[in-house]
Amino acid sequence: MNFLSLKTRVAEETGLDLTADDTKLGVWVNEAYKFIAGLRNWPWLIKDGVFQTQVDIDTTASITSGDDDVIVASIGTTESIQANYMAQFDAVSDDWYLVTSHTAGQSTFTISPAFNETTIADSSIIIRKTSYSLARDVDRLIDFREMINDRALPIWDIREYDKAVPDPDTTGSPLNVVVSGIDTTTDATGTYQYWKVILDPIPDDVMNIHYRYYQIVEDMTGNTNVPLLPEPWHQVIVWVALATFGHPYIDDQRMTFAAERARQALKDMIRNSEVAPSKISRISTWDHRPSTNIGLSLPNQYPWI
Repeated sequence: MNFLSLKTRVAEETGLDLTADDTKLGVWVNEAYKFIAGLRNWPWLIKDGVFQTQVDIDTTASITSGDDDVIVASIGTTESIQANYMAQFDAVSDDWYLVTSHTAGQSTFTISPAFNETTIADSSIIIRKTSYSLARDVDRLIDFREMINDRALPIWDIREYDKAVPDPDTTGSPLNVVVSGIDTTTDATGTYQYWKVILDPIPDDVMNIHYRYYQIVEDMTGNTNVPLLPEPWHQVIVWVALATFGHPYIDDQRMTFAAERARQALKDMIRNSEVAPSKISRISTWDHRPSTNIGLSLPNQYPWI
């Protein structure tokens, strides 16, 4: 069933007009859809993602003491370094500054806080990408891996990671992924939030980091849009929409019936949620090699969902 079919079914059950009440019906269907998606880690929510690491940019820069505008000889990348980058004026200090603004292709950028060392000219500087933004539809993370060394990368919460590595500065091949918060970005299509991750150690080579996650379902807007859940369960959206919004809206006793149908349909859906129930293996941890850094010991074969 597509978005139009779902709205039509809800309209038929409530007696609302599909044309006059289109907006209301659409909200009910989408809210029911998102409610179902948020109930559990459904297999139909699983999605793949990938991002590419960036190595340090070693160049020279000039900046006046107390100023926040940096002039560099070369940025070394065509992308903007405004998001997720920091700078170290390693000729005069080991301290790091946050890059707060930069336009792609320009040889100047702004740092925060203001430069607190003596004025420098054509002095060495390290520009480092310290975190990476994931896809904007990431809800919950499943796992990360890098293929060059066939390595699974354990996921850490930044609050626990900071206790073990309060000032990470080591470079090398990544062993761990640290979830460091949410970044908000605004573009021509709207404002979006992105989960950010830190790689430990900081990558010293360009490589692709693959990850799997449960995605956030987005509102259906076009009448031909189709929900992510498998076709046999599309009717569940109708019953949840009726039980939660439709019948309460018209103050009808059918709400009880719809609620029961929704509960039963969800139970059936949960019982039959595995894609290949006879093929799923539950693999326990067997790789007992000593972990390095603060990584966890996990099966080195992928996937193990």
